[in-house]
Amino acid sequence: MNLDLDVPALTFALPPTELPPRPEEDAPPGVVSFPSSLPAEHLAQLHDVFFQEFSPALPVIAKAGFYRRLAEFPDSPSTRSISYSVALLGTVVSEQHRHRWKSCYTLARQYVDECEQDDAPDSLASISLLQALICLTRFDLGRRNCARAHINLGRAARLASMMQLEQMDHVQPGTGLSHRVSSALQIKLQATHDLVDLEERRRCFWGLYILEGYASIHSGTFSAPSHTNLFAFLPCPGALDDTFNPQPMPYVDGVQENNTPDTISPFAGLSIVVWIIGQVLKHASRAKLGEPGFRDCHYALVKTIQVNSAVLKPLFSLRTLYSDAVALDVYLSFQAVTMLLYQTSLRQGEQQGIASDNILVSDTKKALRATALRVASTVKSMWSMQKKNFDNLSLSGPFVAWPLSLAIQVLRQDVLEGDDDYVEHIHMLHRSLGDVEYTDGLWHRQVEGSYRDGPI
Repeated sequence: MNLDLDVPALTFALPPTELPPRPEEDAPPGVVSFPSSLPAEHLAQLHDVFFQEFSPALPVIAKAGFYRRLAEFPDSPSTRSISYSVALLGTVVSEQHRHRWKSCYTLARQYVDECEQDDAPDSLASISLLQALICLTRFDLGRRNCARAHINLGRAARLASMMQLEQMDHVQPGTGLSHRVSSALQIKLQATHDLVDLEERRRCFWGLYILEGYASIHSGTFSAPSHTNLFAFLPCPGALDDTFNPQPMPYVDGVQENNTPDTISPFAGLSIVVWIIGQVLKHASRAKLGEPGFRDCHYALVKTIQVNSAVLKPLFSLRTLYSDAVALDVYLSFQAVTMLLYQTSLRQGEQQGIASDNILVSDTKKALRATALRVASTVKSMWSMQKKNFDNLSLSGPFVAWPLSLAIQVLRQDVLEGDDDYVEHIHMLHRSLGDVEYTDGLWHRQVEGSYRDGPI
């Protein structure tokens, strides 16, 4: 078989309208004039757009609380930062207001900076500031400005850590009392017993956790809080409005079928999957260092994936995947972390000199191939409907390229080993990858540069 013919370079030209402008092309030339404000009418319209269309994908802002803060503290830098950040994400899904994004972006960042400079005690101790940073991070990811997104993400992560949101549900054994470790760098949020306010804070933590987890895929080092320090319950299903019905939720490392609501939300599902990504990335790092106990850890993670597969099953129905971009995001990321675990096992076997015809190796390769084919089948049937929604109506944004690139690498390795049944799948996946990023992007480079031993 001529591999040069059967496995071409697989580069596809993108129509210029498929992706946002590159960051360097999008920067305005010369001196930038800073708008002083946006007309109240336009702000109100963009707020409505956000809560109607974008909020289901990023359900971290309670609508009533948002409008209450606008009414009570209209001139507060933290209120203005979240006002313009919410409007900014509204421009993403509003054709009518899309041209206003630069004004919203400039003003949102300006008021975030003011919060850090303001001497008022509540300027930093404000959930609005954290929400603004999360919104800015998500916007920058959608526009493929990864450098700015990473900076905003770092600011948000440090602020959330100082707020100790990862410990907000930590209870002292036998007392029922909240337990948090005191710190000189601690920022104390206003005390509240309001269940919607508490859920809002919890969701802010998980929204940030998800974004941090996706960012970790680039470096291979998971930077979000470890599960040993994570004492925030998983987010409840439902909107943060007057219909909110709180339900008891477990910690992420305690998820079982019998303690998780049947109607687990896609947002909670993505929180679970990103936590698993963290565990597998740490496992892969330990494997590279040659630490003992690899197989025990591998089988424990296989069990974790099996348990959570059952928990996430309601999100994986065809009806849900067709209608909900976040649910499809959960599904593809779940398949990706499964592939990552199997790839790590194969590489460890190679390092240990295990023969390729060993039953363990053979079974792992079959499982890896089956997972890649599930990604290909799902993308083939749903991509045309959902591809635009990944930028506009999901949390992962461009990180959906990760499962696509992994599936391409797995199937292409099979072609290189003599099985040319998957060439059509590879072409289709590569075209889909071209809908997510430019052909010189990170995921394209990983696909082109890795056959077996390249970076994941």
